[in-house]
Amino acid sequence: MTAININYDDYNEAKDYQMKYFLNYIYEIKKENPNLQLTRGIVFSELEKYGLQGNNIGERRQFVNVGDYFRKWIEHYSTDPNLQVCLIDTKPEFCYFVNGNIGRYNRDFIKLYIPIDRDYLYDGAIRLFNYIKSLGVEHESKIAGKIRSDNVVVRLNAKDSEAAKMIADFVTSDPYLKSRLNSVNPYIPTYKGIGVIKESGISYSGEISEAISKYIEIVVSQNRQPNIVEFREFLKANCKYPEVLVNFDYAMGKNDAHYTEEQRRNVFVDALKTTYIKYGINQVSNALK
Repeated sequence: MTAININYDDYNEAKDYQMKYFLNYIYEIKKENPNLQLTRGIVFSELEKYGLQGNNIGERRQFVNVGDYFRKWIEHYSTDPNLQVCLIDTKPEFCYFVNGNIGRYNRDFIKLYIPIDRDYLYDGAIRLFNYIKSLGVEHESKIAGKIRSDNVVVRLNAKDSEAAKMIADFVTSDPYLKSRLNSVNPYIPTYKGIGVIKESGISYSGEISEAISKYIEIVVSQNRQPNIVEFREFLKANCKYPEVLVNFDYAMGKNDAHYTEEQRRNVFVDALKTTYIKYGINQVSNALK
């Protein structure tokens, strides 16, 4: 797997410092609360709150609700034939913005994370989705009912990498949107501050959260300090999906474009071997696909 069709030099500088900071932050939570069992959910919640300030987070660091916008967006687009805006009973915490059915043909997707500030979210979302609509691309996007570091997610077909870049360029050049963005969490690689990853139907942040929770439990039990390089090795040995390590490396600043052909081959073979040993041939088949 490679990055989407955005030159490596276009990505923001490596975020390893912020990644280390967050790892130590979770470590301190565990140290101060030794009886707390770290879980995927606890770490994921902290990633969702990453970088939020001012009106974007409550005084006690609780999430700020913006679910009242859902019905307004639905009404705004109610007569638009090119964009379906709706709620899903099984996931009422999101408002969905959909054109087409990108899951018909494969499970490979590009995700853009565009965290829009609370005070500009309603109009900002309309500006964003009107632009995406003008491109004519299929997408399955969503906005969370609470302000998060990933509150707006645009999901495109993997083949639409040029559209992904155009959307990111639009957001970071639009006078209304460009200065109204929060930070994505540091484990997501970014292009001009917009989170951009390639996934095959999994939750990358969820997988990272699970790995962090397990790793921190181990280092605390051994009375050691966390280390981001060591964490990468832990992730490499334990992640179920090879794409998780690929996206992590892009965020950290490691990139297969800087590897020799032999190094790339070895990384690929090692990933398949690890997947086979831990999860069997079916998962290897899925990874290859």
